Amino acid sequence: MQNLYQINVKHLAPKDSHKSIECFIFAENESQVFDYLDKEKAYWTESKAFFENCIPDFDEDQELSEEEYNNEIKKFVISTKGEIDADWACYDDLYYGRIHWGWELKKENISIEEINILKNLGLITEMQ
Repeated sequence: MQNLYQINVKHLAPKDSHKSIECFIFAENESQVFDYLDKEKAYWTESKAFFENCIPDFDEDQELSEEEYNNEIKKFVISTKGEIDADWACYDDLYYGRIHWGWELKKENISIEEINILKNLGLITEMQ
């Protein structure tokens, strides 16, 4: 079954910030939402310095392979749903601004009829 997720984005800069809904997507679970955002928008697994500096209790001395490291990032982000205003979100260097991605589950087990209506209205983004 598919679930409907709302993708949120917040842009922060020294003199301004903006929070909005980016799009709606269908996914079977939050792991698919993470994978979509990581591949298309947020690039969390490419932002190791961000997580090393901002995740509470992150042990920089632990020996992790690239895959293990990426799995730790994925577990952490999914546990917070990419929460835009979370305490762990690190905004210490905003000279050029920072974009933060998150999501909300809007409806579980969405029906084929509802999916077709949203597609026909152009209200969803197809995941690649």
